[in-house]
Amino acid sequence: MFSTEFLILGFMLLVFIAIFIFLGTSLFRVGEKEYALINWRFFLSPRPPAGNFIALVGEQGIWARVYGPGVHFIPFVKMFGEITRWNLFTVPVGRRGLVIARDGEPLGPRQIMTERPIVIPDILDGDAFLRSGGQRGPQLNLLPPGDYTFNHELFEIRLIDPVIITAVEKELEEEIKGEKRMLKREVPRFGLVTVKIGRELEEKGGRILAERPRLNAYFSTHDNFQDLAAFLAMGGQKGVQEEILEPGAYIINPEAVNVKQIEAEFISAGFVGVVISSAGSEPSEDELEILGTQNGRQITVLREKVDDRLVIDRRGILPKPLGPGFHFVHPVAQRLIRVDMTPRTICWDDQEETEFDPILVYTKDGFDFHVQVEVGIRVVDAPRFIAVSGKIGEFVNDTVSPQLNDIILSVASRKEVYEFFEKRADIVGDVLKQLRAVINEENFFAKILFFRIKKIDVEEHTALAEYLKLRTGEVNARREEALVVAQTKVAGERVKLQRQNALAANQTITAVAELNTDAAELLKKAIAAKGEGLAAALKRVDGESWLIKVVQMAASDPDFLKNILQTFSPGGKPQ
Repeated sequence: MFSTEFLILGFMLLVFIAIFIFLGTSLFRVGEKEYALINWRFFLSPRPPAGNFIALVGEQGIWARVYGPGVHFIPFVKMFGEITRWNLFTVPVGRRGLVIARDGEPLGPRQIMTERPIVIPDILDGDAFLRSGGQRGPQLNLLPPGDYTFNHELFEIRLIDPVIITAVEKELEEEIKGEKRMLKREVPRFGLVTVKIGRELEEKGGRILAERPRLNAYFSTHDNFQDLAAFLAMGGQKGVQEEILEPGAYIINPEAVNVKQIEAEFISAGFVGVVISSAGSEPSEDELEILGTQNGRQITVLREKVDDRLVIDRRGILPKPLGPGFHFVHPVAQRLIRVDMTPRTICWDDQEETEFDPILVYTKDGFDFHVQVEVGIRVVDAPRFIAVSGKIGEFVNDTVSPQLNDIILSVASRKEVYEFFEKRADIVGDVLKQLRAVINEENFFAKILFFRIKKIDVEEHTALAEYLKLRTGEVNARREEALVVAQTKVAGERVKLQRQNALAANQTITAVAELNTDAAELLKKAIAAKGEGLAAALKRVDGESWLIKVVQMAASDPDFLKNILQTFSPGGKPQ
């Protein structure tokens, strides 16, 4: 029989061996730059729920919990489990880690990623992640630079770069001293943001953009979509955002937020940009300036202020235009219309590059011909001009051109053809006055600067060309007649002076009288010949104009001009 002391010693030895075996199979060490995963294989342990392959502590399979550097104690882990060691995962400086869970609660029917803001320690602690109801798929929070222990069976980490919004070099057309040139410019860009998580966009009220997130007691900013937990807590909506990202670097979760870089709009010198906003809510009546009605619809622009309150976040035409330079214009929320504020000349002529053909007019005396004209216009209030007339091209086509045609035709129908050549200034003034009465700053917010008749096309009209030729001859004849009258008057004065000199010197003026009689006879013959030629030419012209008849009567009567000359002769008789 063994003694009691021997039995006690043996028991203690067994206990020591048991403790040694227990500790030897339960303790393990993880290196400084390592982490360990446990694959538990004890057949009596429960299995993970159906649909899950990552186990919690005590369940069969790969445990979610991660064991970092140091000494750890898990009963019989070396006997009933497998320990694998892995190097720490490093997120380098300047980058971020996107965490994607391979296991966890499934996503909802309309979810593309989780919207639960799990903090970083819980993400790295897989057991806490699963127990707290973490969902599968990309997580909201990004890992900052550093070394991490994580369960690579439960999580995948993708390295992402920040979104950097920078300018781009581009050739732009600019006008310098009246000359258009292509110049290289640094064109700034901004970020158009589309968010894939958050509340559904409400379709009522015709909204096409997500509402701005609202401030609350816990969050005052979402830090340019970098803090998605704050974005969701502030009631952020899915879809295209009204807010934009200005140039800079941003830490953006690419699974939740899409950023598209958009070039800034450039407005050249001499132009302004009218902005039509489709973001925000419908304006109230007191926030609108009513300019008139068109096709039963009110024409309006937004007011800048109402009772010292700025009118913002409203749909409509903004009252202040954008000046020359670069501007960030939201491509979905805003529409930019460039308006040329410099004087513009519109031509109606036969040049290929012009918009309109010459205008066909009909005169009072039955002639028809084309006139080439030009009109100068200038916009004085761009936002209101756009509200009333639309773009400058539409204004010219729909308003200026029809009005000008009607006015010119009306004026021409009251004029005879010769007035277009001899009284052109009167016709131009008449047309300009009527055009300014119709198109003015009060109703169209544009100004008519000038109207000119560039050319009258007579080559295509034979009868008109012949008439103008005869009209020119008539005018020249009148000028010659006036010259003859003036010369005769001067000759009479000279004869009178000679007579006085002859009487004073007791000299006879017989020779002078004979000379004067011969000169008058020659003048009469010259006038008769001129009249016969003019009358013959006028007979070839069609029409019964009173002016032509007068010219014919004067030309057919040689004594007509003689009688005129008598009025300038001493005693009423030719000398």
